[in-house]
Amino acid sequence: MSVNPVEPIVVPLSGELTIKEAAGLRGSLLAAIRAGAEVLVLDMSDVSFVDQSALGVVIGARARLVQGGGDLRLAAVQPKVARVIRLVDGGLPVYPTVAAAVDDPLTP
Repeated sequence: MSVNPVEPIVVPLSGELTIKEAAGLRGSLLAAIRAGAEVLVLDMSDVSFVDQSALGVVIGARARLVQGGGDLRLAAVQPKVARVIRLVDGGLPVYPTVAAAVDDPLTP
């Protein structure tokens, strides 16, 4: 996978993100990071549930990106899922739409 590090990479997710999907999610996010992505936008519009295992993967990927000067953003999060995210980690950046997450400039 080759990516343009300046352009945010949108990763569409769907269904339930649980411990069963955590390893695959980790692999996908790490592949994008290793390919040079600086900003990942997770499109959560079709995610109906998220558990702590999957959120741990997201938090870990964000920490790796932030350490390198990048970011990971959540976009179009359903209210029920947003509630869980706030309980587990209120510091994850959540945007109302994918476009808003993509258009937000990366600040050094």
